[in-house]
Amino acid sequence: LDPLKDSKAVVSTQSTGSAMEDMEFETFLDPLKDSLEAFRSEQNEAKERKAAKKREKEAAERAAGEGGTIEEGEESAAEDEEEEGEPQEPPPPGSPDVQMVE
Repeated sequence: LDPLKDSKAVVSTQSTGSAMEDMEFETFLDPLKDSLEAFRSEQNEAKERKAAKKREKEAAERAAGEGGTIEEGEESAAEDEEEEGEPQEPPPPGSPDVQMVE
């Protein structure tokens, strides 16, 4: 592999794994795959939470617009939305700092 000819803007998990095998770093592949799986799972959960909050907020706005009242649970959804701007927790030790795509 010529690094100048094979340069890419995005590093895929497959090319990273192949490069690690070429450099005889196979022992790190399983922990790396586990960390990547955990990262993706956390990202999916965060995305689902954000979508649920958005749906709750829209439902509360519709209810308020129709003359209804905002329930206590709906208020907490709006409060939770304010917390979204907080920084995320740092990745666990030993996890990659670069997001990889397939």
